[in-house]
Amino acid sequence: MRQFNTRMVIPLLPLAEALKPAKTLNPLFNIEGIEHSMVTQYMAAVPVKDLKVAAWAPIRRSV
Repeated sequence: MRQFNTRMVIPLLPLAEALKPAKTLNPLFNIEGIEHSMVTQYMAAVPVKDLKVAAWAPIRRSV
């Protein structure tokens, strides 16, 4: 993947801010006590230089 200068990104939005989730398209995740929806329909390629560092470890097993 290092040879590519973009990454596919799927946003996680708090459930209160997301559209009504579709059962298989928008799985739900509890992150620090707040329900989030994976908004797959908003998936996009994002330049690596624009991505910030985030902690993936706390939710890795549930994705």
